[in-house]
Amino acid sequence: MILIDMLKGLVSKASTHAYPAKPDAAPKMHRAWLVHDVPKCINCGMCVRVCPSGAAYFGEAGKDGKKRIHFDMGRCTFCNQCVEICPVKCLSMSNNYERATTDPRDFKLE
Repeated sequence: MILIDMLKGLVSKASTHAYPAKPDAAPKMHRAWLVHDVPKCINCGMCVRVCPSGAAYFGEAGKDGKKRIHFDMGRCTFCNQCVEICPVKCLSMSNNYERATTDPRDFKLE
């Protein structure tokens, strides 16, 4: 049985993709990474209230002295609730799914 599978593998076409050289496109409605348009944000805090994982939070103050909303994408569950509730539509989800890193600071959106 194993010999038959080996022979089939030798004559059949490859079933894998050359991922790093030729990545597949994400599906149209794929939610992969949050995009925060900071100048458009009014810091209403609605995203902080609805975030089930605590990924949205009030962090350090900006130049104006007011606390600003930050996002920890390492905690995000990509539920899209923050995007749906935002009154000024300053949040959106991109379909960029390649986010591997060894530095946890790369997952902070400020």
